[in-house]
Amino acid sequence: MLHDDARPTTGVQGGRVFAAPCLRIAGAAGEMPLNTIAEKILGLPQGRRPDKGMPFDEVPA
Repeated sequence: MLHDDARPTTGVQGGRVFAAPCLRIAGAAGEMPLNTIAEKILGLPQGRRPDKGMPFDEVPA
């Protein structure tokens, strides 16, 4: 069933609407292990961080 008028959040379309934010969060989570593998296992240099060594409250937004 694609849509139920009594319960609009059920069915295929309702599931997609509520799952969309989860996919965005999960997409970024895969980047962290790749950086760790690149830096620690492959020995590649870390990305440039202009805020390294600065106190947190002084980091520009």
